[in-house]
Amino acid sequence: FSSLRDGRKEMYVLDYPLTENTPMEITPAPLSENQPISWSPDGHYLLFTSNQGDSKKLMLWDGKNFSEIYYYHAAVDEVTWSLNGQLAFTDFYTFVFPQDYDGDSSEIFVWDGNTTVSVSQNSSGDDRYPAWSKDGKLAFLSERNGRYDVFVWDGITKNNGVPDIN
Repeated sequence: FSSLRDGRKEMYVLDYPLTENTPMEITPAPLSENQPISWSPDGHYLLFTSNQGDSKKLMLWDGKNFSEIYYYHAAVDEVTWSLNGQLAFTDFYTFVFPQDYDGDSSEIFVWDGNTTVSVSQNSSGDDRYPAWSKDGKLAFLSERNGRYDVFVWDGITKNNGVPDIN
């Protein structure tokens, strides 16, 4: 959980069951604002955002170490983990509220355990709602040339180091 107890969003972990345990602070850097997002399905990673000034990072904590996996633009949302530990999320290039929506772009990214790459490869369009299937395929909604379609990536095939858009 995160808390504004000391005037900034510090992050804590509390072991279960809650008998005689004290929350352990896991804030990665002084003066950073941190917000937990989700645990990986195997419980190995805690995904969270960490903001300090203009630096907005998507980070992982493995119980001991912190890893920066992505520098995002305005907001990260629609996070989903595959059963084999890959992470997909939407980066909103400009954070918008539904009542003010004017076609700002968003893009789907995947972290494979080592690197983070764009799976939608559509920085000028609106890509949303990533969802993993049980067999490791990733589906998402993508707007291209004013038309929305559902794209499916097999979760494996790459071309020049990035998911094969074909």
